[in-house]
Amino acid sequence: MANRLKMRILLLLSLVYINCDYLQAQTTIPRFEEGERVVFVGNSITHGGHYHSFIWLYYMTRFPDKPITIMNVGIGGESAWDMKDRLDYDVFNRKPTYVTLTFGMNDTGYD
Repeated sequence: MANRLKMRILLLLSLVYINCDYLQAQTTIPRFEEGERVVFVGNSITHGGHYHSFIWLYYMTRFPDKPITIMNVGIGGESAWDMKDRLDYDVFNRKPTYVTLTFGMNDTGYD
């Protein structure tokens, strides 16, 4: 079970970095099944970003008979360690099928 979740996390991490132009081709994106739950974890870029909305819109317009749940749990100012500390109570408690992690901006500093 844990390995399966890890593989799904890695797959969706790669999805985040795909250019929006590629979202037009159904063969480049894993197809979510009805009832699956996707949690986007990150910092302010995730919290205020729109890519999770684009993914939801893609699936709702192409597979309206297979609704999925998209949850944004991004929190501005967080580092990778902050996200790790809240995985159990803020991410895994939501019972996700897939988890995406977007981090790095607050880990590197702004010098």
